[in-house]
Amino acid sequence: MNKTLNQFFIIFTLICILFSCSNRQKNKIFKLKEGDLLFQNTGTDEIDNAIKGVTATAVSKNYSHVGMAMKENNKWFVIEAIPKKGISKTSIKEF
Repeated sequence: MNKTLNQFFIIFTLICILFSCSNRQKNKIFKLKEGDLLFQNTGTDEIDNAIKGVTATAVSKNYSHVGMAMKENNKWFVIEAIPKKGISKTSIKEF
């Protein structure tokens, strides 16, 4: 009987923790910050597929490009490395 009570208490505690975590996440609004990494799927050529192949996870398999968020004069940009262009500052809308 004591073992069953302990198991019930552990399960009840875990459920309370899960509900507590999910309630906090609902009230959070995403806010972009300088230095945030932004991922995107850029294409299907050989290099893109190679990157996707080594970075794939169980959650996502489509990222082949990354940039870093930067704010300048109250406008958002993405710093990224682009083949044949080098390091570029791209408007967030264009990114």
